[in-house]
Amino acid sequence: MKVTTEMIDAAMKKATEAGLLPRHARREEVCINRELIRMVLTAALEGERKQLKAESPDAALGGGAEAVNTNSSRFSGMPKFVAGMH
Repeated sequence: MKVTTEMIDAAMKKATEAGLLPRHARREEVCINRELIRMVLTAALEGERKQLKAESPDAALGGGAEAVNTNSSRFSGMPKFVAGMH
């Protein structure tokens, strides 16, 4: 599944309602926050896809399902968005 604009808009709204994002932000901050929300949604969907793949009937038979390493970390690319905001 691909992250859509509607998904990002809904996540931004909920994050703002929850106080995770400011209600009034500069355009630059909004763009940064949208990109960060997109990364979070992408990671969540990727994790769900991997979990479903691991739980498939083929996994029980050893049919090529990959193991999911829950302890691994992946570079998010976040520093390129917040590098100038010290």
